[in-house]
This record gives sequence, structure tokens and C-alpha cells, in this order.
Amino acid sequence: MVDPRPPSHGSSHGKILWGLVAGGAAGVGVNLVVGTDAELAAWRDLAVDAVAYPVGQVFLRMLFLVVLPLVFASLACGVASLGDLGKLGRLGTRTLSFFVLTSLASAALGIGSLALVRPGSGFDEAQQTELMARYAGDAANYQAKADAQQLEGVLGIVTSLLDAFLPRNLLKAVTEMQMIPLIVFSLLLGAALTGLDERRRAAMITWLESLAEAMVRIVGFAMRLAPYAVFCLIFSVTARFGFGLLSSLGLFVLIVFASYLVQIVVFYPVALVTLARRWVFCDAPCP
Repeated sequence: MVDPRPPSHGSSHGKILWGLVAGGAAGVGVNLVVGTDAELAAWRDLAVDAVAYPVGQVFLRMLFLVVLPLVFASLACGVASLGDLGKLGRLGTRTLSFFVLTSLASAALGIGSLALVRPGSGFDEAQQTELMARYAGDAANYQAKADAQQLEGVLGIVTSLLDAFLPRNLLKAVTEMQMIPLIVFSLLLGAALTGLDERRRAAMITWLESLAEAMVRIVGFAMRLAPYAVFCLIFSVTARFGFGLLSSLGLFVLIVFASYLVQIVVFYPVALVTLARRWVFCDAPCP
């Protein structure tokens, strides 16, 4: 039987890094060999579409699969374990507030970093045209969603806020990866479980804990595939678009890592000190 536990962090990180480097080098090499040869380009596209792309997508989609169940199970289990519904108001408010605060900070940091550095500027026009043509459908879908969310008047704003927290169709919101409705539902479910008798509440808590643990095991399965998936993902891009895209992508990755570093080293410690002093070490606002 395959051990579902993820490999040690050191070996996993090293293998993923080697997969990234090897995939980039292999992709650039294939791109140089293919050049403008139409027949070789057809074979390259076949290899990318039939082999590299599926392997990379299996890894990514395994991770996407576990995000929503893991958040749902962890929050619902945490609230249900409180046993005191009176604690839910503060916990729910803090959970939603912290989620919104960190999301806004991340969005502001990301947008500001990209606007400052502009990693896609100076990109080859021919490759840019090919990229636009290849992903035009995705761009149109995102634009349609953005247009549908435009607010008109007070009623539109109120309806949008209600849909953001309490949508009419939770399953639709979940399939669109909307986290706030899922958090609200998880808190409500946990609160409802506190009103059940001890036997039923314990049974549901056990089930939620098992679900969360199972999702972590799935992450372990995905991490075993990670080095090969990273190789395939970077190979798919560089084999088609060469070193020019790789350099822009590398700059983008550096911006992402730098933004992560700022958020982890600067924002989270400041938020932890500020919020912990107010919410943990004292009941009233600290001076």
C-alpha cells in the first residue's frame, strides 16, 4: 500500500526545484530545435497537449479539490467543538474579519507590485499575439463575470453584499470558488451542531475531523506528483514560447515570492501582534 503521507519538506522542495529547472531547460531546448518547422511544431504541440498538460493539470486540480472541503471541515469542526454558542459571535466576526483583511492586503500588495514592476512589458509581439489568441476564451469569461458584477444604485450594492455572504445557491458559489459564503455556512453549521445532544455532536465532529484529515492525505498524494507536475507545467509553456516567456515568467515568480515575503515577514507579524493583544490577551481594547 502506498504511504499517503507527504515526503519530508527538504526532499520535496529540492525535487520540485529540480523539476522546475529541468522543465524550463527542456522546454527552451525543444523550442530552439523546433524553430519555425511546422511539422516539428505539430509533434511538439501533440506532446504538450497529450502528455505534459494532463500531468500538470492532475496535480493542480488535486490541490483545488481539497481546498473547499478542508476549509469547511476545519471551521465547522472548530465551532462545533466550542460547545458554547455564546462564543460564536466573536469567533465568527474575527474569522470573517481576518479573512477579508488578509484578502484585501494580499490584493493591494499584488496589484501594487505588478503595477510597479510590470513583468509582461517588452514581451515579443508575435508571442503576445499567440498567447492572446490561445487564451482569448478565458479572458472573455473573466470579463463577462466582471461585467455581471457591476453595481447600480443602493439596491444593487445591497444585493451584491447579500450574495457575497448569503447566496441563494451555495453550491453555485462553491463551484465558483467563493470562500466567504463557504465560511459563513461552515460557521452556521458549527453553531447548529452546538445545539445537538452530546452524542450526535460528537459523531459529527468525528466525521468533520476525518474529512479534514482525509483532505490532508490527498495533499500528500499530490505532493508525490509535484516534481513531475512542475516539470510538465513549465515545459508546456517554454516549449511553445521559448526563453522570452521564461524570463518574463521568472520575473513574475520573483515578484510573487517577494510579495509573499513582505506579507509573511511584515504584514502577518504586525497583524498578529495587534490582533492578539486585542483579542487574546485582554477582553477590552488594549491601550
